[in-house]
Amino acid sequence: MKLTDEEKNILIGIVIAAIAGLIINIFFSYGNKIRVNETVSAPLLININTASVEELDRLPGVGKVTADRIVKLRASNGLFASADDLKKVKGMTVKKIEKMRKYITTEAAK
Repeated sequence: MKLTDEEKNILIGIVIAAIAGLIINIFFSYGNKIRVNETVSAPLLININTASVEELDRLPGVGKVTADRIVKLRASNGLFASADDLKKVKGMTVKKIEKMRKYITTEAAK
């Protein structure tokens, strides 16, 4: 089967579009543990004073063990005044807190 020049150009365009879509998908999903609905204009904020282990587990740099530690510390010491209070949680580093800072809050929803 022989393709015409027009058919070759169309096929090349489809392949380029598919590759571009793959690259864009990989670029925007790489390293992003938090699952944000991209159609919502406001960023997803997780309140570390009310979030469950499952909700905290969605944050970058936080797994189930760390999420459980956050909940237990909150239960024993009271509410967090700021994201910086997470330094008291075993395994939380300044670097991890900075990665998640834009996704967390300590305030009530407005």
